[in-house]
Formats: sequence, C-alpha cells, structure tokens
Amino acid sequence: ATRDRFDEKIVHITNIFDEKSLCTGINNHIAHSSDILKLQYCNNTSRKRQELAFLDKNNDLYILSSSEPFLGQVPWKLACFVSQFIWHDKYPILAAIKENIFTIWFDPSFVNVGK
Repeated sequence: ATRDRFDEKIVHITNIFDEKSLCTGINNHIAHSSDILKLQYCNNTSRKRQELAFLDKNNDLYILSSSEPFLGQVPWKLACFVSQFIWHDKYPILAAIKENIFTIWFDPSFVNVGK
C-alpha cells in the first residue's frame, strides 16, 4: 500500500509479490476524506485476512480488514487522538499511543463485526 504522490487522500493497494491490485476492477485505490499521514500493512502471513491500518491528519486511526480484495470497503475508525501505531511483526496485534495512553487491540479486525 502506498500513498498517492499528488493526492495524499488516496492509497494505492498492490500485492508486491505478484504486482496484482488488491482492489479489483478499474479503481485500484481507496480514497479517504482527509490526508493520510501514515499507513501500515499487517505482515502476519498465517491468516487469510488482509489488514491495513492508517492514520489521517486528524489523528484518527482507521482499519481496513478483509478476506477478499478491498473492493468497495469503507475504513472503520478504530480510535481518535492517536499519535503513533504499529503492528506486531508475528501476530495480528495493533498497538497505538492514544490520548497519551498505550492501547493494544488483540484482533482489530473485529471492529466491523455485527455492522
């Protein structure tokens, strides 16, 4: 996943191993309402899910999680007032500094369960 050079509200999502778009169809990007400051893809390969977290200029942390390509996905707001975040290198665990408090989500993809 990379931010667009000209419009920082757009994220292009591509699989680096086979260079295929993870967003099917013509639109191989996700547009957000605000500039994206940081984005990070979950490196855990033991799961069939793709997870991407990003922080926008309003310091809101969003997550995209799907077992299918990100086509038509709407990012889910996970937290507000986030200054930093990072994925665990082996497990789908997301850690963040939120309102100066260290916060951990053991499976942040469950944010969209029941919606």
